[in-house]
Amino acid sequence: MPKGAPNLIITNQDPALTKAICEVFPKTIHRYCLWHILNKFPDKLNPATFRDHYQSIKNVIVHSTNSIEFERSWEEVMNCADLVENDWLSLMYELRHKWVPTYFNHVFSARMSSSQRSESSHSFFKKYVCSNNSLMDFIIRFNKALRHQRHNELVADHTDLNERPKVKSNWPMELQMVNVYTKNKWLEFQNEISLSHGYYVQQASIGIEFGVYNVINFQGSSSAKHRLLTHDIQRDDISCSCMKFQFEGIPCRHMLAFFRINQVFHLPDQYILKRWTKDAKIGVHYTMAEQNVVDDPESLILLIAK
Repeated sequence: MPKGAPNLIITNQDPALTKAICEVFPKTIHRYCLWHILNKFPDKLNPATFRDHYQSIKNVIVHSTNSIEFERSWEEVMNCADLVENDWLSLMYELRHKWVPTYFNHVFSARMSSSQRSESSHSFFKKYVCSNNSLMDFIIRFNKALRHQRHNELVADHTDLNERPKVKSNWPMELQMVNVYTKNKWLEFQNEISLSHGYYVQQASIGIEFGVYNVINFQGSSSAKHRLLTHDIQRDDISCSCMKFQFEGIPCRHMLAFFRINQVFHLPDQYILKRWTKDAKIGVHYTMAEQNVVDDPESLILLIAK
């Protein structure tokens, strides 16, 4: 069960919600749904401006790696598109701390930047219920939808426990993590491993407490930004300017490139989040059909067999 207030809440840009969350959860970070805000641009820009400049604006919003870069790039693209006097964009810039990704990348969000997860749930339940259902019919259909979701989850658990995805190399870290991550998370991690081979690591500075490294794409394309790795030597901990690990909970390709050249053969424990592992639900209690259930591998297999 969750303990205390959530670290982060994502909602639509609603003044009433903003006020309520501030009052009820004063220590919780509240951000606006990026997807909904981006969908407003066609209505807020004239068609010609949207056609010619929207992609540039979106790139600044999505790909800026820090607040200084965002604010500089935003000013440039606003001047280029002649949108400095646009009232809505001026307002959104004032609210940038609530919706631009670079201001939240240090907060773990399981890669969510919008409320699309809830929108996806709404779409799922609409397959089973509608506004014309009676109360009893709604309850029956809603429970059917929940059973469907639980069945899909059990199938995924069964796959994680009994199927081993293919590995592409004999790198010990890859062989290690294929047995740790769930299948879906493993495929994401394997992709980062594959992409890490396209980077090299260049020492920028070294001291007693910290080492700083540039991680550079071999192709050297203008769109490929250099990433900065900081190695805390005392704690033996590394962080990357892309903030992927902090935001999504899996090591980025830049960190993996650093591990490879430094012959770190196994992923250290501090970079493995339990929530992405096959053992994430072991020991967790759920209330289902008025009974307390403790998930473990054997019970999951039995549930599937039934």
